[in-house]
Amino acid sequence: MESITKSTINDKERFDFVRWLIDSYDERKASVAGRATILLNADALLLAATTFLIDKLRAMTGQLSLTEQLILIISIALSLIFLVLSIAVATNGMANIWKTSTQKFGTEIPQRLYFYPRQTFDTFKTFSSFLISFEEISEKQLTDYALAHLWVITREYKERYQNLRRATHFLVFAILPLVFSIAFVLYKSI
Repeated sequence: MESITKSTINDKERFDFVRWLIDSYDERKASVAGRATILLNADALLLAATTFLIDKLRAMTGQLSLTEQLILIISIALSLIFLVLSIAVATNGMANIWKTSTQKFGTEIPQRLYFYPRQTFDTFKTFSSFLISFEEISEKQLTDYALAHLWVITREYKERYQNLRRATHFLVFAILPLVFSIAFVLYKSI
């Protein structure tokens, strides 16, 4: 087992490192949001293809047996369900819209003054109270607030990334019945 040695970095170096970590996670969060946007665009394209397919199916009603119509309706419905799930999960991955940090992590969330706007605005009702507090804070307290913020955004990043992965799976699941339906309609059109 490795022996643990006490850190030799001072409060300023520790704070600078924590700030770097926060910036790094902000970049990762932006990257996840960018990928979720691409995913939402792909969802929109598939949704347009599904709409086109529904229109084509209505035009072909007389050419298809009842069983063929039922198979296509089920296939298109599956695709639509998976697309809606993909859109909902990707949107949630971008914005964390369903729960606040307190609802997600409980009451253990430490103070994140100056790093989390809502908490900062709720705590300081006037600029003068904000200014006095900021001028009196020690580097150690500031580092503790930054670490608390880092802890929360690290957990939120994990959740956002998991949502992106789930949304991508739903998109892939939506593609399969859609490709089957398109191939079937094209085959019947020939």
